[in-house]
Amino acid sequence: SIASTLGIDDARAELLGMKSGNGGRNTHLTGARGNVLEMGVGTGINLPYYYGGRERSLVSRLTCVDISGGMLEEAQKRNKELRSNADTANVDIPFPVEFVQEDITSRSLFVKQDNTFDTIVDTFTFCVLGNEGTMRCLENMKRL
Repeated sequence: SIASTLGIDDARAELLGMKSGNGGRNTHLTGARGNVLEMGVGTGINLPYYYGGRERSLVSRLTCVDISGGMLEEAQKRNKELRSNADTANVDIPFPVEFVQEDITSRSLFVKQDNTFDTIVDTFTFCVLGNEGTMRCLENMKRL
């Protein structure tokens, strides 16, 4: 499990929401580094894997984007809970997290900002975007 790999005991892993059966998230998301953009964050189910319990996080900033305000509210609640639990578990989360309501298929995604990202994450959104939406999302990833 991610917790044992990172040297986190079971109690801390439970507090941080790092459980087994995560669809490979621990393998892929713990490699995120630098300025990270998650496209289609949904309810924030990936958030625990960015925090990871490392002594030094590889993430310097996390921007979470979703078109749904309701989903972003849930992600913000999850983030707040994770940060609270991290304090309890003595795990440092040293990077800021920003939540942005935006369409990840929009050609204007972050056009007005000077954003460059070191890591871009998109899990399980291509299956709901359709071919055209997926292509626009991929174009945005390439541009950002």
